[in-house]
Amino acid sequence: MSKTPEELFWRRVDKSGACWIWQGGKDKDGYGKFQITMSRFGIPVGWPTPQRHIRAHHFAWELEHGTTSFGELIMHSCDTPACVNVAHMSIGTPKLNYDDAVAKNRHTYGERNSILKSSDVISILHSTERDDVLAARFGVKPVTINAVRCRRNWRHIEASK
Repeated sequence: MSKTPEELFWRRVDKSGACWIWQGGKDKDGYGKFQITMSRFGIPVGWPTPQRHIRAHHFAWELEHGTTSFGELIMHSCDTPACVNVAHMSIGTPKLNYDDAVAKNRHTYGERNSILKSSDVISILHSTERDDVLAARFGVKPVTINAVRCRRNWRHIEASK
């Protein structure tokens, strides 16, 4: 007798901790990957059965709550991509997810991933020197200086500081 997708799914989950960790394959971001066979309804015998690839936490959410609406995403409160415990998940928007990442210092803007420091950015914003001169001083490319001045980067730093 063949196993249901739910049975196959839960066989790959370690429920020994607060986070229920997916033990199957994972994508490049650490989220679990799960593949299910779609219904054979309307498919002639002998034809390949279509497969549906889904992130494991999405499958767990769908088992508990059904599918999400367009524009919604599933957010982890535990910040563990491989977790499939629906108690650690909520529905959100891309903006809510971004704001959550910033609040938890998981976002990649600012000094964390830059040669520049906040004080350097303030100096750049107040300077009248050319981009190439400032780039040489701060050890970056002129395009980086231009991105700061045009507010494509470091928008969270106010020029008045």
